[in-house]
Amino acid sequence: MSMTINRRFLDVSMTVQGTANEPPASPEPVNGTQYIIGDTPAGAFANATPGAVARYDGYKQAWVFTKPAAGQMEILNLDTKQIMAWDGTAWTERAELGGGTTVDQTYDATSANAQSGTAVAEAVAGKTGDLSALTTTAQTDLVSAVNELKFDIDGLGEPFRVKQWSDNTLNMEIPTCTEDIENPSIPKILFKITGDEATEYQVVGMIAYEVFDAVSGGNRINCWPVCQFTGGGQTELSVRWMCGGTTRKTAKRISAWVLLKHR
Repeated sequence: MSMTINRRFLDVSMTVQGTANEPPASPEPVNGTQYIIGDTPAGAFANATPGAVARYDGYKQAWVFTKPAAGQMEILNLDTKQIMAWDGTAWTERAELGGGTTVDQTYDATSANAQSGTAVAEAVAGKTGDLSALTTTAQTDLVSAVNELKFDIDGLGEPFRVKQWSDNTLNMEIPTCTEDIENPSIPKILFKITGDEATEYQVVGMIAYEVFDAVSGGNRINCWPVCQFTGGGQTELSVRWMCGGTTRKTAKRISAWVLLKHR
């Protein structure tokens, strides 16, 4: 089990390093590295539209560009520490991350493993690190805590909560990274909030997920989500999945943690 719990978890799939007209010469991009395309695209970004989001695909070893749609995409800009939204013509600031001067701080696994219950979440919140260093008991306590707690994220001043979805009735084929993600035949999973929850909260994005090839046990499938808001007021998150390699995988079971923000 590996995920990062820090200010970046507003939306792992839509976190950008900053704005750039072309990829920086250093450091080398890793799978999932993202930038907003500047006003004068050049180099590997030359054919991209200004304002689009460039994502490095480690399997294709190439940059993939996503054109934002008004009201359907929010990002966390790590360079400016701003939550930004596309208004149809430009990225506008929605909120600023306050306070802290350090974005990444590795959690102390020994200290976290000595805790229990919600104290495990408190030991890792605001820090980065591979959660596989936690004991099985600590991981279980962390998942329970993340599913229940409301978070006040570093100076944002608004409560957040994390909701877990699980489905072990799947028989879903996951396309490869070489296929067209916009193809309507590619299956989707809809994460939706309703009733009082939809009145009080809105969906911000997915922060963690696990996909397996068997209902019980099985192997974890190497894949990643492509998310899009589809419901009015950000009550629905439509997710398509892509996997590495050249062969489709069949997903039987999925767990996902989605971040909700109080309205």
